[in-house]
Amino acid sequence: MKKVSKIVVGLILIAMISLAWHREFLLELPYNWFAQDIFISEDTDSFDPGPVAGSHFPGLQAEYDGGRVTLLTEFAGAAGTVLVVLRSLAESPLCQQQLRQLEALYPEFSAAGIALVVISPDKPFVQEAFAAEYGITIPLLSDTSALSTITLGIQDQAYPRSDRKYGTPYPGSLIISKDQKIVGKLFLEKENTRIDAAATLSFARQLLQH
Repeated sequence: MKKVSKIVVGLILIAMISLAWHREFLLELPYNWFAQDIFISEDTDSFDPGPVAGSHFPGLQAEYDGGRVTLLTEFAGAAGTVLVVLRSLAESPLCQQQLRQLEALYPEFSAAGIALVVISPDKPFVQEAFAAEYGITIPLLSDTSALSTITLGIQDQAYPRSDRKYGTPYPGSLIISKDQKIVGKLFLEKENTRIDAAATLSFARQLLQH
């Protein structure tokens, strides 16, 4: 019996060590599985909220680094800017995965002269905690008042004023030229799908690098 017990304990220890060694891989499994059918490479539907292409970027009313942000000029890259709109980092694993995916390609956006900025309705401390945990360096703008969402015309109409989710934005991306014109948009009608980061970068390059 003692011999069997020692074998069992040994197997448990081996399993624990193996789990420790492969912890990062195991943690990534649900994200990788989750992303398989969620992120797509092309916007093929007619859903098109937000500013009209060719119009001037209308501005924001957001918080960043303890201050107010009304324009994106302080972040703008040499070629232009991509503003990615997330629904909620606090409540949406999809938005969390999307941000991590964008962060992985952040150096490529920068190398292309394209600034990458993210805005969400989360409070700054929520964004800061997520950024610290996952090493996010992309500027994260907070739109807790929903004024930016309303100004941009991307407010999800499914939520009436009486709903706690009133002011939730449609997720998507705005491509903004260096002279602050809207030159492209990526919004999908199905709220549980997103354009992947590589496709967003490719789309932005086509529009901004000419």
